[in-house]
Amino acid sequence: EGRSGEIWIGTDGYGLNRLQGETARLATDETNAASWRVSAVLTDRQGQVWVALRSGGVFRWQDGAVTPLAGWATAGHPTRSLFEDSHGAVWIGQRNTRILPRVQGNKVSTIDIPQSMPLVDVRVMAEDGAGNMWFGTDSAGLLRWRDGQFTRFTRENGLSSDFVWALQPEPDGTLWIGTYGGGLTRLKNERAVTCTTRHGLVDDVICHIADDGRGQYWFSSNQGIFRVDKAELNQFADG
Repeated sequence: EGRSGEIWIGTDGYGLNRLQGETARLATDETNAASWRVSAVLTDRQGQVWVALRSGGVFRWQDGAVTPLAGWATAGHPTRSLFEDSHGAVWIGQRNTRILPRVQGNKVSTIDIPQSMPLVDVRVMAEDGAGNMWFGTDSAGLLRWRDGQFTRFTRENGLSSDFVWALQPEPDGTLWIGTYGGGLTRLKNERAVTCTTRHGLVDDVICHIADDGRGQYWFSSNQGIFRVDKAELNQFADG
């Protein structure tokens, strides 16, 4: 959602669209942009719209003009996700990468993923209340970046699946982790507890988690959209 209530929509082959009221149209008249395969869209605190492409590259849209983000760290690299942290830096999640680019103003810097870890496909990113950054990947588990160090969570140390598709931090430090095939995991005080269809979850594929601010989590999945009371989830995870 944009500053004025408009909805920004990334399409797979039909560019960046903007929905205002009941009318949706292409956000730019530029010829190449009309056929973009968009993998992620982000509106930042400054009102800029960031667009990441499946084929690689990141663009910024403002007032109808599209500007490519310059820098070797983003050019030509297929991009999966975008995230703005509490300091206003925009993180760029890429496919098959060992670096995590972040943009502050017009400066692109990178954080190196340790060589001991496999190449990662960064599908989703989040920041918790303590300022830790979390990176959910396809097949490489979950990464936490804290105080300049990475920690990796996988099935070997309690994660239900190494395919992490959704992240939802809570103010108390709890992190809810939606996975492909492993259901929903609560990570709290370094302890992981997983809820699956065996325990009443609608589906074990969690594509997205949304908090409605009224005590409910909403999930999109391969079985449609469903919601669960947060208190019930915590009661389950507490035993």
